[in-house]
Amino acid sequence: MAELLLTRGVNWRDASEDDAEEFMFWRLTDPQNTGRVQASACARDLAGLKRFCKIVGKRHGIVNPFDEIQAPRARRKDDVKWLDPDGYTR
Repeated sequence: MAELLLTRGVNWRDASEDDAEEFMFWRLTDPQNTGRVQASACARDLAGLKRFCKIVGKRHGIVNPFDEIQAPRARRKDDVKWLDPDGYTR
């Protein structure tokens, strides 16, 4: 998040919900980001950022820009079929 804010000329203390949404776009889908991640990794990032901003916000009176951002839903890539014990025995 800090990298993106620096490129936009925004101090992390002044980050807004628009900055948070831009981060989510950049992290998941921006073609200019060669380090894009899957939804599950982005959800972990988001959880950490929410927690950090919650702690900092209480101590320093900073608004949490990630408060209303929802974690992306992870999609399964493969259709895995599991065998039950009887199927395995057969």
